[in-house]
Amino acid sequence: MIGSAKDGPLKAALKRLATWVIPPIGAGWRRLKSHMGLMTPRTLVAYRGWAGAGGVRLRGRVLANPPVQTPGPHARWWSNLRDTWRRWASDEIPDAIVAAQMGETVQVITCDDQGYFDARLPIRPEDVGFWRHADLELRGVLGHEAGAPEISGECPIMDPMPDARFGIISDIDDTVIETGITHLLTAIRLTFFSNARRRKPLKGVAPLYRALHTGAAETGGSPRNPIFYITSSAWNLHDLIDDFLRINDIPVGPIRMQALRIDRHQFIKSGHRHKLEKALGIVDDFPHLPFLLVGDSGQHDAALYAELAALRPEQIKAIVIRDVSPDRPELRPALVDEAQRRAARLGVPMWVVPDSAAAAAHLCDGGWISSSARAAIEAACGPSNPLQGAPS
Repeated sequence: MIGSAKDGPLKAALKRLATWVIPPIGAGWRRLKSHMGLMTPRTLVAYRGWAGAGGVRLRGRVLANPPVQTPGPHARWWSNLRDTWRRWASDEIPDAIVAAQMGETVQVITCDDQGYFDARLPIRPEDVGFWRHADLELRGVLGHEAGAPEISGECPIMDPMPDARFGIISDIDDTVIETGITHLLTAIRLTFFSNARRRKPLKGVAPLYRALHTGAAETGGSPRNPIFYITSSAWNLHDLIDDFLRINDIPVGPIRMQALRIDRHQFIKSGHRHKLEKALGIVDDFPHLPFLLVGDSGQHDAALYAELAALRPEQIKAIVIRDVSPDRPELRPALVDEAQRRAARLGVPMWVVPDSAAAAAHLCDGGWISSSARAAIEAACGPSNPLQGAPS
């Protein structure tokens, strides 16, 4: 909602003004660039999808920008800054027409005003592997008689095998990626001048997630349990996060993000409740699977996960919350303790932990990972910090 009860009169007025002024300016700017021949579709972006009980879920975007390439090992700060600008200054193609095909099933989708398409193919793929793909093809743009350029692509589709034991839903910032959000200058440097190679995963996250994903401590295990990522970051950063996962040998999976939008109903972003909606949709797509939820204490994850456990008590079996300030327990939000108590009343353990080693101890005791996996995770974490104390 624009101008919520938490906003003062001035802030609410500025929000209302922005929602009336900015969208028309953006639309006019796109029309001008279109007349100048600068709005020709050039990139068909495909985000990882999945095959669940409701069919095949896929999402993507059509842009006039060329794709941002995976950074090389020696990329300099000015290259990173340029790529950051290109991600946020994206030129979307509204009303683009995209065809998605798996097997003999074809669905034609029209993109929204920000160039996104979101569709379900009402089929189940043949049982031929954990990862497969849907073929995508740009068919044109509504209202433009001239033929669109030939652009095609593939959307990776995750289809969990029948022997999957459980699913994992994980936050990203301060759960997988070290953001430095509690230090302003570090956060600015990572946001604008860094890249997927420069960003660092939290210690032990890679072997922990591999163990959950494959059921083994070794990196080379075959995928078994599906892993999904949800974040409040914008879709513009999808390539950055996907590259980060692959570079750091963290299991890839579908990433669900947030579309930045300024209109009469939403101003920039809607907070973090969208994460609950996305997680609920994932859980409902796999009604036969129990789920493990992983998040951190800094972005309402604990409260949202406890609410999800109340909504789906038969499927949510455990919750791991990483404490972002383990050496300063007085900084832990009261909402985390309240959520922990609420989850306990539902019979769902919520472990608030200082690091991956402490998480591995709980998960090993609960039968989620093996003892050998726990040992590998503890080794990756290194010596424990005596200031962190025992996990709760």
